[in-house]
Amino acid sequence: MSKQILGRRLSAILAAVAMVVATVVALPTTAIAAAPQCATASGVTSCQGATSDGAPYVMSAPLNFNGTLYLYSHGYRFAVDIPVGIPAIGGYKVTQTPQPAPNADVAKALLSQGYGIAGSGFVKQGWNADSAVATDVELIGIFKTQFPTTKHVIAWGESLGGYITQLLAEKNPSLVSAAAPMCAVTNSIEQQLSVATDVVWGFQTLFDPSIVGHGYAPGLAGYAQAMGDLGKIFTVLGKLQAGVLTGAWPDTAANSPFGAALSAAKVPSRSALLLIGLMAGLPAQSAHFDGTTGPGDPNDPRNTSYDSFALAISPALAELENIANAAALGVIARLDLEAQSGGQIGDNTKTDYAAQLGDAAATFNMGLSGDTATGAMLGALAQAPRWSANPAALEKLRALGRHTGTINVPTVTMHTEADPAVSAGNDQWLIDKYDAFYTQMVAAGVAKAKALTKKARLAKKKTTYSYTAPPRKLLSFFTVPPEHYTRFTAVGTPDTSGPAANGTNHCNFSYAQYMSTAFLTGYASQFGVFPDAPIVTFMREATPGFSSDTLYRAPLLKIYG
Repeated sequence: MSKQILGRRLSAILAAVAMVVATVVALPTTAIAAAPQCATASGVTSCQGATSDGAPYVMSAPLNFNGTLYLYSHGYRFAVDIPVGIPAIGGYKVTQTPQPAPNADVAKALLSQGYGIAGSGFVKQGWNADSAVATDVELIGIFKTQFPTTKHVIAWGESLGGYITQLLAEKNPSLVSAAAPMCAVTNSIEQQLSVATDVVWGFQTLFDPSIVGHGYAPGLAGYAQAMGDLGKIFTVLGKLQAGVLTGAWPDTAANSPFGAALSAAKVPSRSALLLIGLMAGLPAQSAHFDGTTGPGDPNDPRNTSYDSFALAISPALAELENIANAAALGVIARLDLEAQSGGQIGDNTKTDYAAQLGDAAATFNMGLSGDTATGAMLGALAQAPRWSANPAALEKLRALGRHTGTINVPTVTMHTEADPAVSAGNDQWLIDKYDAFYTQMVAAGVAKAKALTKKARLAKKKTTYSYTAPPRKLLSFFTVPPEHYTRFTAVGTPDTSGPAANGTNHCNFSYAQYMSTAFLTGYASQFGVFPDAPIVTFMREATPGFSSDTLYRAPLLKIYG
């Protein structure tokens, strides 16, 4: 299973950023009032304090501050502690630790180049977009008061922080010069939550009907239900991993009429696992499994295991790693959002899972064990009870905030192609929104110029009106994994001990990718436009991991279909 689950990555980032702040300046450890407490060391002035809502923040600027602030919004942090016994994310403690940059290296680089950095820990964890935007607005004012030569503010953030960044730029364009929502949720959390609904409902239906999955009870009882679900899901994943070659089903599937029937029909459990991931829209590449590589020499005609592993086993193991990420976040985020909304918010009563699987049924036919097995699995899902949403709760969920998709300031998006927690299709939604707006704007400008020219000609004037399309305000980058990156031990078993491949996992970006994004937003904040096309093209091609395919379209979330 993946060892790079969200909680551990978050802990590492927080520890790294804390080291940066500690090395820049040693500040008092007593309770902090609203007013910033500042000190200067090693050519950098650093401050910490709290906004009026009680959210702690840190901010720093070098003595040669160039007037541009990078305001960072951190991603989704669990709103509850996670018991130690939960695999991969167990031991997590709720934290308000402020985060002024994606990681320590980026923070140091920006400060060394004359930029200021700032970030809040936010007073509320979990889904907190509206309150976080208000905190960020106040923090901008505090930074400008402390560093009055501030001229430009670049908002950037990851995951939920990317959502916050886009919302901040939509609602307060006069405060922001450029924006970079990275690996961001877009539109609303309702759309992204549909992925978790598909995954957890699929697990409940086929593998363990004792999973609660939705409609958690209020308070501690619901917390216990959700933590129990996490334990059950990870237990099932462990059993699926152990039986990935044999196709053995977890013992809990015997309690499900649908899982039991598929097991009796000799449908491999790995095919059911793959089906759940594909129908939910999770990528079929993961941190350690590329879907194209098998053990041994691919050119050896005696090595029949290479293709069979790549086509039948690797996609299932990729979904296993990806579901570990998606389900963990899905359960905890649902607990959080149901508490905020007052009831069940996931609804798949009208979902057509055969349609959602779509062309993947043919693409992954071998991994799904053929047409007959695929039909049997889809037939089981079609008969299974569904989840329905509470209308009042759904209305409250939608009141938590939604993007318009408006691009008010130069904006750079960046997303890993194989993101299991927040689909790259989120960026595609924003791209499509902007493309439609830009196309209409240009068409209106051309039509107006033609109408003015026609009017002039009718008045017997030789005037010709022309229209020049304005520069585009949106640049989008996708990081893509290498063609081959799955590794094997000397005995031919998969080796998952290494780091996740770039282009996979959630917000798994390199230093070069972060700094390319920082450069482009920094340029745009100063000049109001992006660099000339040859420079942007060079950066696409020269930054390792960036796709140079400008025509690439990330698959939209299944709910849009």
